[in-house]
Amino acid sequence: MEKEVQITVIGVHGEDSEQSQNMGTYYKKSGKHYVFYDERVSAEGDLVRNYLRFDEDFVTLQKNGTLRTEMLFERSKKYPMDYHTPYGSFQFQIDTKEIWIEEEEDQLKLTIQYQMEMDEETRDECRITIHIQSKKQEQTL
Repeated sequence: MEKEVQITVIGVHGEDSEQSQNMGTYYKKSGKHYVFYDERVSAEGDLVRNYLRFDEDFVTLQKNGTLRTEMLFERSKKYPMDYHTPYGSFQFQIDTKEIWIEEEEDQLKLTIQYQMEMDEETRDECRITIHIQSKKQEQTL
């Protein structure tokens, strides 16, 4: 069953950090968590549709819209990532160090620790935390 949820995303890339809050949809099927939400990425109001699928071993984050990418995270593995923007495209490697999931009755927290590499050089130490909470306290995940 799908549930309406509030999603808080906190991203730390090197010295920089950013946070966003959005409403979205969550469901769990066959041991995997699925989250869909729209995110504003510019002052002009450009929207990006985010599709997040994860379990304790593997995370996929797809972004479609003004920004396009597919990020794959698997503990101790590297995956290529193409990041497409209106200003050009960039190629990175994502080297996942750790994935944590904290699951409670009405909330879920996913944290990923990883490095971004470009041209075989480490660019940033990164961490993304995605907090998913049921919109209504009586609604459980």
